[in-house]
Amino acid sequence: MLQNLAVSDSGFLFDARTGRTFSLSPTGTFLLRALIGGTPPDGLPGQLMSAFDLDANLAERDAEQFLLRLRDLRIFGHEEGRGRRPPRVGRDGRADAAGPRWRPLPASLV
Repeated sequence: MLQNLAVSDSGFLFDARTGRTFSLSPTGTFLLRALIGGTPPDGLPGQLMSAFDLDANLAERDAEQFLLRLRDLRIFGHEEGRGRRPPRVGRDGRADAAGPRWRPLPASLV
């Protein structure tokens, strides 16, 4: 998953797998670059403590929150295929990967 990510110095993140873009804080940029560079997730608090002079509790909390956010955004730490979003639905009501992200209203609501 991480091999599909590109991070700029300004914190612009591009996920080549999905085409999505994100803006990272300087700390988020630091942490993501550490992950891309091979730091395991449980090594992130140590990286934070040494780079930003944080205590262990704060570094642990910040790293955990960052990893949870990456998982929620499906960037890192989620299992492929698990928790997948439903397919997009086209105007005809059938699944369409390239179709709009909306579902037509039921006739009773129109």
